[in-house]
Amino acid sequence: MSCIASSRGLSARTCNSAPRSSGRARRAVLAPCRASLGQPESLDEESPKPQSTAEAITRSLTELSGSSGRVSLGSNLLLCAKGEEEWRRLSKKVYGDKFPIQRSFTAVGTGGQDFKQAMVAAVESVVGYVHTECVAEKHSSARKYISVTVGPVWVENGDQIVAIYQKMKDDTRARYLI
Repeated sequence: MSCIASSRGLSARTCNSAPRSSGRARRAVLAPCRASLGQPESLDEESPKPQSTAEAITRSLTELSGSSGRVSLGSNLLLCAKGEEEWRRLSKKVYGDKFPIQRSFTAVGTGGQDFKQAMVAAVESVVGYVHTECVAEKHSSARKYISVTVGPVWVENGDQIVAIYQKMKDDTRARYLI
């Protein structure tokens, strides 16, 4: 996996409250992203050319959200193939010293209930027990893929976020981590 997209739209709900309603689905835009849809993008002073792939994807996500009328409740954050150092720089920029925070982790993969249990175990191995109402799943229409969301859970620091994503990434059935 070369890039992992994540949105920091955090819920104020605690894990022991009522389960999530399935009425409002979250959508993720995964690479490749093209804001211009094949047309040359005009460069002006208001939108400087991004300096890295991460900045380009972040800008595309922001523009796409704005054009669809979505009001962002957080910041877009990317975990890229450049490694942990780049992620830590971006994390510090987005989160600063705002830890502990509530954070959800989503993985899309194959394997059904075994995959779901593996993703829950990956989060639990770092932050401890996760209540069952903090785990949501959604199957693709053909039931080939399953999306598992674990959280929100309390994360004490950026190292825990990195550790959770690393454990999730170690499962070969995982296709996308969001």
